[in-house]
Amino acid sequence: MLLLKTAVILISSLLYHPVHVSLASVDYHKERGEFKFFVKLFTHDMEDDCRLLYNDWEMEIFNEQWVPDTLVVSNYIVSRFELVVNGESLQGKITSLDCNEDEVRINMLFPFEGEVSEVVIVNRFMTELFEDQANFLIFKSGSYEEGVMFDPCITEHVIKLPDRSFESREVSR
Repeated sequence: MLLLKTAVILISSLLYHPVHVSLASVDYHKERGEFKFFVKLFTHDMEDDCRLLYNDWEMEIFNEQWVPDTLVVSNYIVSRFELVVNGESLQGKITSLDCNEDEVRINMLFPFEGEVSEVVIVNRFMTELFEDQANFLIFKSGSYEEGVMFDPCITEHVIKLPDRSFESREVSR
């Protein structure tokens, strides 16, 4: 009976506690000379993070039909995500942006021609907003895949190609 009560309390607390996560992927396509980036965020968390970034808690990011202000979203992405290849910070372009009241899905292309020896991924989505934020990302290059978890302490990850060694960097706050 005690085990059942404990299980009910534990499950109930999980149901009422918000989850602070994002899901992302970076796919390197050498033959096309591009990196494809995808991220999925919870809408209300992204709104709060935008408001924190711009220090404007009255800011409207979406209209009544969940159509976003694309300039605000673009600037938000640039401030929270960075892709650095061989020491060069790449400029991406949003190719699709889908939103509803639950989630925001963003696809971007980052062109890069030449050999890739090092990729630094910086992921700061909502890391200043939630202490328990977890940003999951999968990096793919050819047949190589690597999963990375970013959080408020670890916001950078380095991948060395072609030997595929890696390291995560903890940031001081």
